[in-house]
Amino acid sequence: LVNVILDPLFIFGFEPILDSHGITGAAIATNIGLISQCLYLAYFFFSKENKEKLGTAKFSFRPSLLKAILLVAFPPALYTFLEFGAWAIYYDFMENLSSIHIAIAGVCQSVLIMLVFFGMGLQKGISAISGNLIGAKRAEEIPDLVHSGLKLIGLYGFITSFFIFLLQDQIFQLFLSDFMNDSPSSRSEEHTSELQSQFRISYA
Repeated sequence: LVNVILDPLFIFGFEPILDSHGITGAAIATNIGLISQCLYLAYFFFSKENKEKLGTAKFSFRPSLLKAILLVAFPPALYTFLEFGAWAIYYDFMENLSSIHIAIAGVCQSVLIMLVFFGMGLQKGISAISGNLIGAKRAEEIPDLVHSGLKLIGLYGFITSFFIFLLQDQIFQLFLSDFMNDSPSSRSEEHTSELQSQFRISYA
């Protein structure tokens, strides 16, 4: 929920209170969301009620339990590691090719974030609620949860597609102008024109 709220604020800004930060804004929002999640879980984990009923304040190292946790956590951790590694290699390739390539990659990444940030936040929410339903022995409600999620993502996709279709030039010009302001090497008129033409080719 925190991520869904903060993503558009940090990515697109809220003038004059908050400037647009693009990809950096997405990273800031994600980290704030993760920190909030950790604080929320820690608060309930170490609450007085849980300390008394569940003994959450009593720590002990149990190799068998650690192994079980790693068996569950290792695959998604490996996936995340490979994903970030692939993005790092991709951007390194783009940077080595030319400033035009890295510019197009950055702008396209910003547009991609605009399209998927709602789904990413929704996925995290559905995962958390599904876990709670499984823990509460109410797994039969999960199909209804997924159905509701599909409705929301479909509605978001329809609204986003509608505005992109009507305002595509203004939207992409916004991303390009933000990049020009942040990139001293891209400020010449000739460079700007080339970047815009190459971006339209990539988008097409």
